[in-house]
Amino acid sequence: MARARVPKGIDRELKRLAREAGALEGKPLSAVFDEALNNWLVSKGGVYSAEIWSDIEGEAAINNAAYEKLRKKLAQRTGRRYAVIVRGELAGIFNSLQEAAQVSISSGGKHGIVTEIGPRNPRVVRLG
Repeated sequence: MARARVPKGIDRELKRLAREAGALEGKPLSAVFDEALNNWLVSKGGVYSAEIWSDIEGEAAINNAAYEKLRKKLAQRTGRRYAVIVRGELAGIFNSLQEAAQVSISSGGKHGIVTEIGPRNPRVVRLG
């Protein structure tokens, strides 16, 4: 069985107690450290959890792919409106940013895209 590498500077007594507690549950010291680090990250608000970030990144990739498919179609719309893409689908088109944001938040998704749509007016600059 491979030995767990413990970072330097960990209190010896704390390490001994962790090893004993892990042994009572049949866990190696590395599993005890993994659990302790995960619990610490979750206690910081949960936003640091690797699993949560992985889920968010996965949903973001799906939403970005959906946006790329819809980009040309959305650009043809007239007027200042906002599109919401959640869970890889167009959730709707709204007249206000507040409405669009509310739908994105209440959708239950971990990631959403709210973007202003319509033709982009080129910026006119006078030279000289």
